[in-house]
Amino acid sequence: MIQPNKATACVRHTLCSAVPTFAPEPEHIPFNRFCKVGTEFAYIQQAIDAMQISGDGRFTALCHEISRKRFGSRKALLTTSLVLHALEMAALLLDIQPGDEVIIPSFTLSPRRMLSYCAAHVRIPRISVPTR
Repeated sequence: MIQPNKATACVRHTLCSAVPTFAPEPEHIPFNRFCKVGTEFAYIQQAIDAMQISGDGRFTALCHEISRKRFGSRKALLTTSLVLHALEMAALLLDIQPGDEVIIPSFTLSPRRMLSYCAAHVRIPRISVPTR
């Protein structure tokens, strides 16, 4: 459960007095909860039977095709990690060259390590507290 402090209580009081119908905050936000549809174990068994439990198998090809059709693109690719693999793919597609300047958000340094392979100048902008 989220424990309010004096600052959040002050903001909540100000908001509640200005807006009479203020929605209550949720007590708990579920994290990493998957959607079970009932066919998961059968698909896992098919992958095991085919000896293909990593990427670039039948199910990856199916996901590519579903994504391609749904979004109307000529090609769709899956990645295992947004932070590293998708950004690396984007860097390759953008043809980032040594000396190119790349601005990344300050909340993660993983892209900085990933972009070092192409000798790009990685910049992290400074953000002042009032502009967050």
